[in-house]
Amino acid sequence: MLLVLGQVSEFRIPLAGERPAAHPRTPFKADLFPGIAISVKIYDHRKMHPISELAALLCPLPEPGSVTPEDCFADACEQSELQRTQYADNLEAAALATDEDPLILALEQARTQKEEADRRIRLLLAYAREFQPARRYPLRELSQASGYTISGVTTAYGTPEITLVQRQLHRSPVPRKDAS
Repeated sequence: MLLVLGQVSEFRIPLAGERPAAHPRTPFKADLFPGIAISVKIYDHRKMHPISELAALLCPLPEPGSVTPEDCFADACEQSELQRTQYADNLEAAALATDEDPLILALEQARTQKEEADRRIRLLLAYAREFQPARRYPLRELSQASGYTISGVTTAYGTPEITLVQRQLHRSPVPRKDAS
């Protein structure tokens, strides 16, 4: 049996003397294996399982020429396939456990990741503005790097973020000259 990833269609190669079924991708002629019935699975991308589609969308394979050095391309593809498989397995388990639609779960997970990324940006901005010497990072540079406006950089974090950075670094913010 040939194992192929994705949703598959199954068809049977006929015995010798039987009329072959019309299939555009039949890989063998029936008379090559007289008296033997062979079951072959053919990949059909139009029937890919929705969880596999979500995994393919969120864990894409690298494009040829995008991996440097080029001889690592096969390894990069293998790593991406492993990530796809793990993502699909986790998504399927979550969908079965919660009886929730896999797409809704994927969207909720993406939203959670987005919120976590935003939280990390706020912590980094608090660190840059409160725990580094004054003017080490100009507002314009922090704005461009974070994707926030200049005024957004100054208001993105507050006391909770400063307190968390202070706790994690085990040190106090740098005193500001204008704070006296």
